[in-house]
Amino acid sequence: MGITKEDILAALDNGKLRYSLHEVTKEPVILFSTDNFRNDGGSFALVVVISVTEEGEYIKFFVPSAYHIPEDESAYAVLKSFSIIAWQVKMLDFEVDPSDGEVRPTIDFPLEDGTATEQQLIRCCKTLAQLVDIFDPYIKHALLHNEVHDALLEGDIAPVFNAYHKRKGDAALDSLRERFGQLRDELEIEEGEQSNEESDNPNDDTTGNADDDTPPSKPTGSRLKRLLRQKRRQAAKKGSPTDSPAPLDTSDSGDDEPSDDEWI
Repeated sequence: MGITKEDILAALDNGKLRYSLHEVTKEPVILFSTDNFRNDGGSFALVVVISVTEEGEYIKFFVPSAYHIPEDESAYAVLKSFSIIAWQVKMLDFEVDPSDGEVRPTIDFPLEDGTATEQQLIRCCKTLAQLVDIFDPYIKHALLHNEVHDALLEGDIAPVFNAYHKRKGDAALDSLRERFGQLRDELEIEEGEQSNEESDNPNDDTTGNADDDTPPSKPTGSRLKRLLRQKRRQAAKKGSPTDSPAPLDTSDSGDDEPSDDEWI
């Protein structure tokens, strides 16, 4: 029976996983964001490729070029790290290309006369990406220092998972706080723009000439009184009548125009 590419693409669409097709092999390539793992371009992202062989009877999920190991004896620590991880973690394995040292984290299994369900496909993709992200610091430690990280030698890797998920939770909380801060700033900007629009309204009592000392924001209370007194003094010195604030448009209400005192 096996599985077809159409079955896989339908499952990815239903699972809302972002993917593209490899330009040569036409295999699905799914992109995942990461917290620890950096790809060769320096981005926090990795891709999971789904490969089907044996006429749909064998399926493989792998991360291409996840790591490259040295060709000399210094590769011992990282190879041992791979073995410890594969020993303690279900499904995950590592393949090494001896020709160039490429390492591919993989999940693969035979389908034979069966098929893979949508949930199985989605789980394999997400689990592989997450496991690579979780163990990346420990693999990088072995590559850089030529020694197995103590956390892998403890025999129980549960603390590794717990630490990862705690960081994820803290990061999610920080992201939520940041978003609330952005929303607060946006609201303050909108309120400021609305205040400026009100001060630019020609019917606004605080609107004056372009050369006035009146600030763009709407003055109120004692500040408005001081501004009016200042304008009266300036007008008296020039021998011109005092400019009074523009009255509200009351043509629809039938009320009399307010006096200067009513605006104060």
